[in-house]
Amino acid sequence: MPADRWLCCVSPVAGSDHVYCWAHVRRKFDEAVTGGDTGLAPIGRQYCNEMFHLEQGWRGLPATERLAQRKEHLQPQMDAFFKWLFELGDSYLPKSKLGRAVEYALGHEVGLRAVLQDGRLELSNNRAERAVKELVMGRKNWLFSQSKRGAVATGILLSVLKTAEINHLDLRQYLNYLFAALPNLPVPGDLTVLQDYLPWSPKVQEICHE
Repeated sequence: MPADRWLCCVSPVAGSDHVYCWAHVRRKFDEAVTGGDTGLAPIGRQYCNEMFHLEQGWRGLPATERLAQRKEHLQPQMDAFFKWLFELGDSYLPKSKLGRAVEYALGHEVGLRAVLQDGRLELSNNRAERAVKELVMGRKNWLFSQSKRGAVATGILLSVLKTAEINHLDLRQYLNYLFAALPNLPVPGDLTVLQDYLPWSPKVQEICHE
C-alpha cells in the first residue's frame, strides 16, 4: 500500500511492533526549551527538526524508494541523535521537562526506529490522530459507545470510513458495495479474499471512486 494511504501506527511486516511517533519526541523537547535557551533542549529539538526536514523531501515517493532514502540519510541522523542522548549521562535532572524528553526518547528507541523497517510507515502519527478527532469530539454523545462492544463497533466503522475517505472513495457507494458483497463470500473470514475489498484494491477503486 502506498505511503500516503498508510494511517496505522503498527506495521504489518514481520519483525515490527508498535511504531512510535517522532512528533511526540519533538514536542517534548520543544516544551523543555525556555526563553533564550541555548542548552540541551534546543539541540534535541533540532535533531528532530532535521529528521522531519529529510522526510519532507521524500513525500510521495514509492515505499521502496522512501525506505532506501531513510536507510541512507535518516538512519545516520537517528544514530547520531541516540548517541547524543546516551552521552548526556547525568547532565540533566531526570524529573525536569528535559529529563522527561530524554527518557521518553531513550525508552522508546525501538519503536521510534521502526520507520527504518518499512517505507509505508510514517515518522509522525499526526494524520492518524486527526482522523480519529471526530470520534474524540463526539464520544460523549454516542451512548452506544459506553459499552465495550459499542466502542469496538464504532472504532471499526470509523476506521473503515476514514480509510475509504483518504483513498478517495464515495463512502455511501463503498458501504453499499461491502454490504452487498461480503455476506455472499464463501468464507467470510478469509483474509486473503478480503484484500480485494479493502479501499485501495483496484477493483474497489474502479467501482467506488468518487
